[in-house]
Amino acid sequence: MRWRGISYQFSDGKLHTIDVYNGQRGWGAYPDFPIEIKWDDRSVSVNPDTTGTDLVKALGEPTRKGGSNDAAAPIAGHGPAAWLEWTLRNDLFLLVELSGKQARAPVGWDASVGAQPWGVLTLSNRPPS
Repeated sequence: MRWRGISYQFSDGKLHTIDVYNGQRGWGAYPDFPIEIKWDDRSVSVNPDTTGTDLVKALGEPTRKGGSNDAAAPIAGHGPAAWLEWTLRNDLFLLVELSGKQARAPVGWDASVGAQPWGVLTLSNRPPS
């Protein structure tokens, strides 16, 4: 379903991960917005222009975040894009990779990084590695 902007990952015949793409290179843009995410007393409507800052305001501080100024990047700006991760439940994880030039800039986490729109939204029942 690459052209529809969505992919599914299975193991032993069971779905464990869904990736939704916001028009990333090589993938179509997911067409059915908004994507509603509800967690405890928090919720967010994700649209193509939803930013990292919007997600943090709606869902609270992420469990983990990384990328952007990752020291492991061999060349500044070519490491992993900035990402945010929430543990929604013991068995449900939300990982959001941001897109846009600043999401890969070696500036660390500042307002310019959070202002970038999401690029890939991943829901999984497997803990991230």
